[in-house]
Amino acid sequence: MPFSVVEGAVLGAGMLFAGGATFAYKRKQTTAFKLLYFASWPTLGSALMYALIPSPKEMEKELRQSGFSQQELDARRAASQQQLDQLRATAEGAGAGKRSKYPLQAAMAGRLAALLALLCCCATARAVISCGGKCYDKYLVQWGVGTLGPICMCPGGNSVAQFSWAGTVPHGVFQIESDACPSNFTGFKSNSYQELAPVSLMDDYDWNVPKEEGDYWVTSQAPNDCANGILAQIRVSSSSGRATLQLAAAAAATLLALAAGCL
Repeated sequence: MPFSVVEGAVLGAGMLFAGGATFAYKRKQTTAFKLLYFASWPTLGSALMYALIPSPKEMEKELRQSGFSQQELDARRAASQQQLDQLRATAEGAGAGKRSKYPLQAAMAGRLAALLALLCCCATARAVISCGGKCYDKYLVQWGVGTLGPICMCPGGNSVAQFSWAGTVPHGVFQIESDACPSNFTGFKSNSYQELAPVSLMDDYDWNVPKEEGDYWVTSQAPNDCANGILAQIRVSSSSGRATLQLAAAAAATLLALAAGCL
């Protein structure tokens, strides 16, 4: 999910509140600590959730583009809900089983533990489409030589995949929904099912890949090409920026833990 200016401002304010709460806690300024600590939760917590947790629609889109069926999506959704329920029960049990001199801080520490576990799970899930910190603004695809990819392209809408082929066998360029070959190439056009370049013996085609992060699949609509394995997986991802954001989130979460006095 793109990190907007507003979300960045909210994250910065939250980290400022959390840092101030840590300072006030060490100086034993109780009133200032309470105000800053509670101000950090709606600001920093909201920014982290928006930045690191994809929406259900985005997660389903990524899984569909990876070839998952609706039944598999439902099973993964149920498993994720079960894991969240277990995390919640564990956090509540830890808070109830341990008497603390500061019950309010103990309760907030339990919620923090659940939030940290949730952030770790989300970071792992999103790392599935990682490109190892490197993506291309321009990439030459030697088309018609078998299955290629993942080819990592940078997001933003300015990256170009250059398809090039020449020879005695004609090829084309056609975007499909997954790595499964369609039964035909005559269906209704959509954002994930469309002809990019017509079938020809020799051609060069520049495709401006979508700006949204995710996996995209391209094949040739010439007879038997897809069945023979002419397929490319275009992965739009900028994991380096995401890693930086995750490090900032981890640092911010650590500040919250220090402010709560649980480390």
